[in-house]
Amino acid sequence: MDRGRVYNSFRNFLFGAFSQIAALLLAFIVRSVFIRYLSLSYLGLNGLFTNVLTILSLAELGFGTVMIHALYRPLAENNEEKIQAYMQFYAKVYRVIGLIVAFAGIALMPFLDYLIKGREAIDINIELLYGLYLLESVSSYFFAYKRSILNADQKAYICSWVHFKILVIRSVLQILVLILFQDFICYILIQILSTFLENVYLSYKVNRMYPYLKIRQKIRLTKEELNSIKKNVYALILSNIGRVTIKGSSNIIISAFVGITVVGLYSNYVMITGAVIMILSQVFSAMTGSVGNFLAKEDSSKHLELFERLDFLNFWLYGVCGICIYVFINPVIGVWIGKEFTLDKVVVLVISLNFVLEGFLYSLWLFRSTMGLFVQGKYRPIFSAIINICVSVFLGHSWGIVGVLLGTTVARLAVNAWYDPYIIYKYGLSTSVFSYYKAYLYRFALIALIVVGSDFLIGEYVNNLDWLRLMGIIIGYVFLLNVFMVLVFRRNQSFIYYQSLVVSVFNKLKKG
Repeated sequence: MDRGRVYNSFRNFLFGAFSQIAALLLAFIVRSVFIRYLSLSYLGLNGLFTNVLTILSLAELGFGTVMIHALYRPLAENNEEKIQAYMQFYAKVYRVIGLIVAFAGIALMPFLDYLIKGREAIDINIELLYGLYLLESVSSYFFAYKRSILNADQKAYICSWVHFKILVIRSVLQILVLILFQDFICYILIQILSTFLENVYLSYKVNRMYPYLKIRQKIRLTKEELNSIKKNVYALILSNIGRVTIKGSSNIIISAFVGITVVGLYSNYVMITGAVIMILSQVFSAMTGSVGNFLAKEDSSKHLELFERLDFLNFWLYGVCGICIYVFINPVIGVWIGKEFTLDKVVVLVISLNFVLEGFLYSLWLFRSTMGLFVQGKYRPIFSAIINICVSVFLGHSWGIVGVLLGTTVARLAVNAWYDPYIIYKYGLSTSVFSYYKAYLYRFALIALIVVGSDFLIGEYVNNLDWLRLMGIIIGYVFLLNVFMVLVFRRNQSFIYYQSLVVSVFNKLKKG
């Protein structure tokens, strides 16, 4: 990628990573106060309703991804009229989606009792609480389309910076409400208001940056463009069914078969792993606009090299973090809120494995979406969703939370882990995929070896440390783990590229 793209990617990453790290710290503080002043069941409700609304987000059909892809070329060509046409169409569709989600969410309300095992322990109006979560979700659809042009135009850092400022205000207010009133309803109302203000402010910002979007003239897309959108959205409907089912069903099944309190315990792990995923995803979401721009402009012979470099970086980041999650997440939760909030090590192993699998699939999704490969393999998510639900329900009865989470593992290994790269290599890169399979078998074996070795050497020791010593061990472990990775991959071409990139940056800093 040229300097402009690298600069835009780095800027997006810098702002995104900073806001996500700050969000993680604030989330820890808010969660600590939450657990002290409210019961664990409320955490379970938060996780359950979030998953329910994730399922309802299927109404979005992947339309946002398709529209971002459609905007790459007109933005690269500075075609204001075409950008207007896409954004007007986008706004109309999202208003309809918001209404569909609202009606579907209301229709689901009478069935909440069937999703909550242990409701008798909760002294709050469940329907009112669910209605507030639904209101927050629905309101976002009437503004969120404005974010797409910033993401497509390599300006995702603006969204990150606005989100950070709103998040700080929201966290402070929520902490005050929890301490002074111990009121969960007020806690959620602050969350709704902050989401609304963030969306309104971003909408105002986009109108100022792209003033031609405010011009009141109806510009229609051509029949060919509409057909292309319909074809890609249809393919993404199926893709979203698989993605949303895998991400959105776990808490619902755990709540229904194991209990809402277990959802509360699991939600602490989801918060930590989710925060790490959000930070790491900034690396790649920061590049999305630049990658789309690169694929739209550069010769196809350079696409494979770019994919291999990004995929290697993806493996390194998610691999290292996945190992650290397995080794340290229980000690961190034990020191943070108490050992009584920790889950069994087998559960942690499955959580870590799902984290790594999700991360490894991220670079594949980045390339599929920027290449516009929405139609190819469009039925595979249906198989993934069916496998996930069947295995989760079947194993959940006998194995509890481990069985539910294994449903996600089995679904990803059986479908996505091998078929997604096949689609990219065959239809996007026009070359054999076997080199990718070989590389990932080696990488998984390496991660398994490191996990077994780490468990043997420091597994029990890290469970009995205070904050200061635990942080010291984590920093030292991460350093040694990366040194080990450098020794293993020092001759890898992608590693050599990043090494030379880092060296050139340091040399420039010395001269400057």
